[in-house]
Amino acid sequence: MSLVLDHLWQSSAVLAVIGLLTLFFRNNGAHVRHALWTAASLKFLLPFVLLNELGIYFADLTGLKLPSISAIETLYAAGQVFSDGPFFRVLSGLPVWFMLQGAWLAGIVALLLFWLSRWRTLRATLCAAHDADIAALMPVKISPAQLEPGLLGIFRPVLLLPEGITERLNSAELASVIAHEACHLKRRDNLWAALHMLVEAVFWFWPPVWWLGARLVAERERACDEAVLAAGNDPETYAEGILKVCKFYVQSPLACAAGIAGANLNHRMETIMENRMIARINGLKKSLLGASAAALVLTPLAAGLLWSPAQAAACKIDPVMSSHTLVPYPAESKKVGETGTVMLQVTVATNGHATRADVTHGSGFVRLDEAAATYVWRNYLWRPNACRSTRIPLKVVFKLDDPEGRAPSTRR
Repeated sequence: MSLVLDHLWQSSAVLAVIGLLTLFFRNNGAHVRHALWTAASLKFLLPFVLLNELGIYFADLTGLKLPSISAIETLYAAGQVFSDGPFFRVLSGLPVWFMLQGAWLAGIVALLLFWLSRWRTLRATLCAAHDADIAALMPVKISPAQLEPGLLGIFRPVLLLPEGITERLNSAELASVIAHEACHLKRRDNLWAALHMLVEAVFWFWPPVWWLGARLVAERERACDEAVLAAGNDPETYAEGILKVCKFYVQSPLACAAGIAGANLNHRMETIMENRMIARINGLKKSLLGASAAALVLTPLAAGLLWSPAQAAACKIDPVMSSHTLVPYPAESKKVGETGTVMLQVTVATNGHATRADVTHGSGFVRLDEAAATYVWRNYLWRPNACRSTRIPLKVVFKLDDPEGRAPSTRR
């Protein structure tokens, strides 16, 4: 759980930085800001720890030796406030912590089921629709449901139009609406929205994730508005078509079924009617985008590369022997004759505390595995070091002729 909290903190920090970055592009096209917000969304799906482990693996594979870079080490340490600090140890000692984990998982399941029910309704609506003889970049179907024109599907999208729309919108207005949906198709907006819905499901308890979802919808609709106007459609006709859709039809129930009525309608109407010239991205802004993307990827990768075998050997981890007492033998295990050897992988923070104790090879008995991991994690200490969080293998042996488990031996 500490890794999840670290990932949430890191992703939120990236979101804040990208939020500031979008201010530099407020006069540029909405597609640029949507791309930035999408990058922030994808960061919630890509933990920095994966890039960090990739760097460690490459350093181990090649024997690469890099000089220490204090700035990168500082950034790495700042991102480990839970798994590499005292916060998680305090939180994890509370009984309510386990209840919170259960509530988190229950929230994920509940939200996914809620969205699944809405998607099944949309699928049923699509199945009840019939083909339409309307020229478009995607298949077009007419539905008796009074749902706004929308793009349904992620990999093979279909444009679903409500029955009777040709009577409510004139040909120019309908053409502009279809052009808007064609823009969603070209931009693969349904796919990006579905990925962010996954982010919202996993981090449903975190308000910035929902705020980010609203920004994504607002910018994607504005990006499509700009594309429709850039294609030569009349602003007044286009705005009138959107207003009629909002007046007569129900908005799409899912963000991954892109319609036309999303985002702040009043602001959109003002922007459409102004039809301002969109500034092109200059060389300085392009450099800023490239440098930001490189920093996001290369910083965790470099932190892993810096942790080369030579540096790992130089960072000696000394145990505080008084804390390395015998692991108590579970009474129930002794009663039924359970014995075995438990191999642990212990993560030691820079302050010397064991922040994790994972079973890498079990004894064959859950009680023994849990007893070894829990006791080592709660009680064992190492001397603080200035290098970084380190993983240490430990072996715990449970034998019936021992009153307690044997003290773990460290394999280096």
